[in-house]
Amino acid sequence: MVATLSTLGQNDLLRSEFTALQGQIQQVQNQVATGDKAQVFGDLGAQASLDINLRQQADVIDDFNNTISQLQVRTKLIESSLNIIHDSALNVQNLAFVSNQPSQRIEVVSSAQAAINQITQQLQAAADGRNLFGGTQTLGNPMIGLATLLPTVQTAINTALAGGPPNVPAAIQAAVAGVFSSAAAYYTGGPAYPPTQIDQGLTINDSITASDPAFLTILTGLYTLAALPQPVGPVAAPPNISDSQFDATAQAAASQISSGLSQLEGLVEKNGDNEKMLSDETNTHNATLTILQTQIDNIELVSLPDASTRLTQLQTQLQASYHIVASLQGLSLVNFLPPPSVA
Repeated sequence: MVATLSTLGQNDLLRSEFTALQGQIQQVQNQVATGDKAQVFGDLGAQASLDINLRQQADVIDDFNNTISQLQVRTKLIESSLNIIHDSALNVQNLAFVSNQPSQRIEVVSSAQAAINQITQQLQAAADGRNLFGGTQTLGNPMIGLATLLPTVQTAINTALAGGPPNVPAAIQAAVAGVFSSAAAYYTGGPAYPPTQIDQGLTINDSITASDPAFLTILTGLYTLAALPQPVGPVAAPPNISDSQFDATAQAAASQISSGLSQLEGLVEKNGDNEKMLSDETNTHNATLTILQTQIDNIELVSLPDASTRLTQLQTQLQASYHIVASLQGLSLVNFLPPPSVA
């Protein structure tokens, strides 16, 4: 029997080497097939903790982006509502400044009532089940409508006129001001909600409530016009009003609406600044996410050309190892003995 050079220890060593090579080949094959370096974080080795940290940072930014997206919907709708409110009030203001004919006086009253309905509708608008102008009151109508409030204003005006005031326009203004002494006359919503966080250490104050002085001033002027009784002619005895008294009251109300529109511009500017801030933060977050994702990809994803090259090298190494083993198994001590001498 010929003794080979192989030993049990050598066989175990070779078997272990083959298994390791086959394992590496299988791992690279999986990487090429999936594009991922590992299926679980633990297989990333020393980079696992870094990868987890990067993913956590990306998740936080994603949450901020989701919040910003919701706020952008709200600010866009607020912008639309503020524009409608502005245009509605401005139209009535312009009519009131020039109303000096019977048909114009009738029109300014009806236009004021229509504008109140339209503005009230905008101030009770909601997005995703949440009032845009209701503050912390997310459910329920934050506005008292024309049908409820107009009779109260008309009663206050009639009571003031019944006393025969020496200055009718001033008396009417005082009567309406008494009704609208606070926003509670028409607003049943809550206070402004707190600022919303859109980044680490950065918040945005986007809450605009219908109780804002701009809306209070505009609605006071509009309700004055909406509740005005039609004049009876050049001369009138209480509780009636004359043409000149109606016109003077209408112009005073128009001036009040104009003042409210100036205040409204501040709200439009605030909302516009918020829209820009949200857009800028979105851009910043997206840029950061791109950087984080690049770092994550560098850790998790495989370079297919490199992996293919490595796979070829491992397969070549394994084949060479098999060839060497096969050669060794064919050798024995006889191959290393010197040839017998010739006598």
